Amino acid sequence: MSGQSVMPRLTVLVGVLSVALLATTLTSIAQSAPADITLDPRWAQIGSTVTVDGTGFDPGCSVELLYDDALIATITPTASGTFSHPFPVPDGPVGDHLVVADQQVFDCNPLARDTLDTFRFAVSPDSGPAGSTATATGEGWPDVQECNEVVISFDGVEVARASTTGFPGDPFSVDFVVPDRPPGSYLVEALQTTCGTRRGTDTFRIPVPPSEPPSEPPSEPPSEPPSEPPTEPPAPALTIDPGQGPVETPATTDGTGFYDGVPVEIRFGDLPVANVPGPNVDADGQFTEPIVVPTGVPGGPTVVTACQRCGDPDERSATTIFVVTPRLFLDPGLGQPGFVAQATGDGFPASATVTLTWQPGIGRTIATTDAAGLLRTSVLVFHKDRLGPRELQVLVAGEEDPMTAPFLVVPGSGQPGNFSFRR
Repeated sequence: MSGQSVMPRLTVLVGVLSVALLATTLTSIAQSAPADITLDPRWAQIGSTVTVDGTGFDPGCSVELLYDDALIATITPTASGTFSHPFPVPDGPVGDHLVVADQQVFDCNPLARDTLDTFRFAVSPDSGPAGSTATATGEGWPDVQECNEVVISFDGVEVARASTTGFPGDPFSVDFVVPDRPPGSYLVEALQTTCGTRRGTDTFRIPVPPSEPPSEPPSEPPSEPPSEPPTEPPAPALTIDPGQGPVETPATTDGTGFYDGVPVEIRFGDLPVANVPGPNVDADGQFTEPIVVPTGVPGGPTVVTACQRCGDPDERSATTIFVVTPRLFLDPGLGQPGFVAQATGDGFPASATVTLTWQPGIGRTIATTDAAGLLRTSVLVFHKDRLGPRELQVLVAGEEDPMTAPFLVVPGSGQPGNFSFRR
């Protein structure tokens, strides 16, 4: 009797545990959010910076960030599957552009996409005296019937309004009078806020008026000797700390000998990375500005430039050097003999030949980086290669020190460690 009564109770208990396990599994699946990205801002001026924030990605895989199918960055998610990455909007046609965060190329499932709406805004000419006329132009702005007029402001004061049709091929153009302001650089802003904020900016400079000679010489010589001519300001100089590092390295630039109160543009190679407002340049011509080494730059020494009134006859500029060093990633970081891993990296020299080898281990792969110094290739762990920890070494042709990434070779999933074939 006791044996017969125990069996039904065990059957009921197993059933209850199975239902609880199934409910927990379904809840976990329901709570796991799919991969998703958001763009900030959603509407952006060509040449400005947009930040991509991602959630729900596999922390064990790299993320390829693409803009209209062009690779612009390779990102490593955090342990919680998130990332945040800024990028400059490339030059191109105005309108909708597809931004994709993709892990499928690395054999992971998450993929997310969003659409970025781009537009243009500029002022021509970009300098002139107060009271002169300039023209604000734009392209890719939405229809005035939906979003109202585009308000043009000079140094925070409205100077014009423009009507738009919403068609990318029909840009707007409106003239305005430069307000009465002292010499200096000023922000010109185009703003449309009724159906989502679209904000375009450009700068306009009011130069110092040339001095005019006196109409006739003084009748008497001056009673006092003439004062000493004003001394020239010290030559501008720029430093950066640290002076080397990989892509996405935060650094600090320090400038001396610049014009007091005039904005400074900082460029990393050909890419703009920061703008120092005029009030941040003190009376001694000094400023401090943080930057981040941008993506899309090849490795090696890169010129960092700080300039005021860039391109004008009275331009004031200085340069320094930052050495971009490479990064190497293996995805995944372990595998069994016969496995093919994906090797990716950035910060390598542009269009360079590299050799990839296992240490210890066998096999050699030859690859070439692209024009932006990005590396992407497959590497094979040979079927009869040894187990255990090792590293992948990448050596650039003509250099002596390789870049390395760790890897662990593990036994096959269905093969015991002491298993051997016999004929």
